Amino acid sequence: LRRQVNIVAAELIDMGVQPGDRVLVGMEKRFELVIAFLAIARAGAVSVPFNFKGSTEEQTDTIQLTEPVAGCFHSDLIPFMEKSLGKLQRIVLDSGKWSKRLQTAAQNSASDLTGEWPEIKPDTIAYLNMTSGSTGKPKAASASHRQLFANTLACVQKLKLTEDDVHLPLFAVMSHPHEIFCRALFTAATIVLVEKLYPRTISEAISAHKVTCMMAVSAVYNLLLPFLDSKKYDFSTLRIPESGGMPTPPAVVNRYRDNIGVPVVSVWGSTETMGVAFASSLDGTTPSDSVGTALPGYQVRIVDKDENPLTEGEVGEMQIRGIGVMSGYWQDPDNTSRAFSGEFYKTGDLFELDANGNYFFRGRMDAMIKAGGVKIYPAEIEAAIFAHPLVREAVVVPFDDRLRGLVPMAVIV
Repeated sequence: LRRQVNIVAAELIDMGVQPGDRVLVGMEKRFELVIAFLAIARAGAVSVPFNFKGSTEEQTDTIQLTEPVAGCFHSDLIPFMEKSLGKLQRIVLDSGKWSKRLQTAAQNSASDLTGEWPEIKPDTIAYLNMTSGSTGKPKAASASHRQLFANTLACVQKLKLTEDDVHLPLFAVMSHPHEIFCRALFTAATIVLVEKLYPRTISEAISAHKVTCMMAVSAVYNLLLPFLDSKKYDFSTLRIPESGGMPTPPAVVNRYRDNIGVPVVSVWGSTETMGVAFASSLDGTTPSDSVGTALPGYQVRIVDKDENPLTEGEVGEMQIRGIGVMSGYWQDPDNTSRAFSGEFYKTGDLFELDANGNYFFRGRMDAMIKAGGVKIYPAEIEAAIFAHPLVREAVVVPFDDRLRGLVPMAVIV
């Protein structure tokens, strides 16, 4: 891997890529993606995950914001980006030429290239993680090597990850891409890369490779339920089914516990916290609608609209700080200033703390419904609906009622 990374990094430098330059990464979840991220970092440059599924307008906004000088791509994805890329310098890592070069490099000790590489310091920016938040316009959260290290270490400690684990990361490439490979590299463990989110494909990967740690949104765990009960597939090695991005219905959590002996581990994270920052317990003692406790290295507070601290049982904005929290948005001092209160990042998420120290996500601040002066938190209603065993999915949204004004409306599967 080091040799393959070195030869791509050397090519980037030969192309004129300087330390601090931005390099697009428009790639699927294949092995070359890992090589590209590490090579760009080795060259002292900054990776920019590029949404090959996005609109031309969205892609153009990303390019205008980050001003890349080159890009690493998969050949079959280039047609989805062609209009946006223009004449940008490219390395197509799955092309015949590069496939051969990578294969040769892996076997050739001359590819060690142990010469002078650009100096990488802990606070050197490793990549810009794109996010639009509620504005619709792209922002880029700056991710330094120190921050990636801190988040990875926190996940390893909280989830008790070891070199014996086999990781199956199913989050999108454009969302916290370091989480696809950092944990496995940190612990010298194994990664299984699957592009398509077909339940049968995922089940076959878990069964064939004896996957121990899986990372996905709760909808994926829902889709896998019929395969969980099938004798054709073996889920017995799965010890950490990690679910984030949306609430996980208790019925799903219980099905996994009943079937394979471990609960689904609910997590909460954001682009600005370098990914996962909360996780429920591995032994299933955390309440099923809670995201558990903060990972090591993260400090949390819940405050009211005037930023007064709240106590257990009160709902307010969750603010978070720590080494793993971004230092700011790329070349955007205004949004950076608005995003922080001192050292604390203002998540815009409503949380509640119980007497046992467990945190509960109650929804976005901008999604709160006020009906007759009463504050209604959609996530709290969703949690109650999820308690019904026949509910697979649910979302609560504001509905304009002629008599009562805004009221909550539930849409249920």
